[in-house]
Amino acid sequence: MKTPTANTCLMRAVCLLTILALPLSAQAPFPGPLPGVQLGGGLLTGFEPAGADWHPGQLRLFVVDDGGFMMSMNPDGSSTESWYVDSNLGSVTVADPSSPFIYIGAAWPERIIEFDLSANLTTRVFPLANVLTGIAGNDVTAMTFVPNLANPEGGTFLVEFNGEDELVELSLPLKSDPTSTTVTALSTIEPNVSNFDISGIDYVEQTGTLFICDDGSSLVVECTLTGAGINMWTLPGIAQTGITAAGCQVFVAHESGSVMRYTVPSTPANCGPLIYNVSINANQDGLVSLTGGQPQALYGLFQSNHPNNATQPGGGWLQGLHITSGDFMLQMSLGQAGSPMFGGNLDNTGALSHTIPGMGTFPFLSGQTFWGIGIQLLPGNQLDASNISQITFP
Repeated sequence: MKTPTANTCLMRAVCLLTILALPLSAQAPFPGPLPGVQLGGGLLTGFEPAGADWHPGQLRLFVVDDGGFMMSMNPDGSSTESWYVDSNLGSVTVADPSSPFIYIGAAWPERIIEFDLSANLTTRVFPLANVLTGIAGNDVTAMTFVPNLANPEGGTFLVEFNGEDELVELSLPLKSDPTSTTVTALSTIEPNVSNFDISGIDYVEQTGTLFICDDGSSLVVECTLTGAGINMWTLPGIAQTGITAAGCQVFVAHESGSVMRYTVPSTPANCGPLIYNVSINANQDGLVSLTGGQPQALYGLFQSNHPNNATQPGGGWLQGLHITSGDFMLQMSLGQAGSPMFGGNLDNTGALSHTIPGMGTFPFLSGQTFWGIGIQLLPGNQLDASNISQITFP
């Protein structure tokens, strides 16, 4: 999750140069089913996607067009919403999934717009004229946010200005000053990227990698934050203008008006690990989540208060979890019976989110510690296990 700020400049230079150095033989068809799923049927008439980003807090896809509109939709393209934001929109990114704000790159004049989704209005506009010295580009073509817990603002933005194919790292006062519109340029890279016309970029927090698309060659490149190229894929269609990943799914926006969803096989290199988490919020409700799975995969959740989980962590028979066979069979049967706390199908993003009202106030749980694990069933009947999560009830 953390990005070493000192290495950001070098990472971006090596990453982009790696893209150019990859031979044609490295270009491969996208590893998921093609031609993908078309999601653009619910877009406004005349909507020309210019950028896209997945909102992990709302579990919705956000897309902007250069006519000034922003739209959101479910991962299957349903339940669209729209806002008119401002003219000449080119990119969009989410900085803090728990906040109501979303950030939109726009041109003429070049700026980043802070838009409050809860109030449906623009709260700040960050002018970029002061960071454009020596940059001929006139459009925030691509933008993504790279979280960094060590950064006082929570992270930095990577921005590509049309016409230059360079990434500029920007710092915005997201947390230090909620009224300031000052933008600070931290570094600029100007590699020779004439063969790769960057049109969309996404930082995938789950894997710590960058996805970059090219609106001229229909290429999508994945590279690590150390600059090592991981994948180079070819995708159907032309004029790719935005790319964003959510779990095992990749969404690609096209200027022609289409938004495509592709599914990637679940491997550590692209979807990230299966992550299980249990917590109790301020209202004493239990929050259970499973992320990083395959879309619609069968899952099972198992909990145990067996004391060996404390004395012999990771040594249990169920993927490291100590659990009695009786508890395992009971919880598996509850999952098969339709209880989401114990089993079912992950959603279209390969995730599960479940709330148990008042779980923190249950008397029979008071003072007890439980360990839990999530398991998904992959194609070929392979099992994929999550981390072991621990919770102690008040």
